[in-house]
Amino acid sequence: MDIAEIKNHELFKSVDKKHRDEFFKVYEKGETPYDLFEEFTLKAINSGRKHYGAKAIAELVRWHTATEAKKGRVQNSHITMYARYFMYKYPEHKDFFRLRHK
Repeated sequence: MDIAEIKNHELFKSVDKKHRDEFFKVYEKGETPYDLFEEFTLKAINSGRKHYGAKAIAELVRWHTATEAKKGRVQNSHITMYARYFMYKYPEHKDFFRLRHK
């Protein structure tokens, strides 16, 4: 995975550069619970949901990391990056999250 290439993808262009760079820095270090965000998002999709809120999934990840003593934490400024990165990895679900564009 080439982070520089991902950062330049259309999905990430409207995200504040500071937040985008912070997210990938933490992601590359393995200090983010993105894997849980992905897992819970796929569960929502597999349960039949066509759309769901990234913030709601992020709150579930927060609860899970707090109760299971898992790594990392979800910063509010990174939630859009979690959603966009999921959409990047799973283009077949590109409409699952509704994004705001600047």
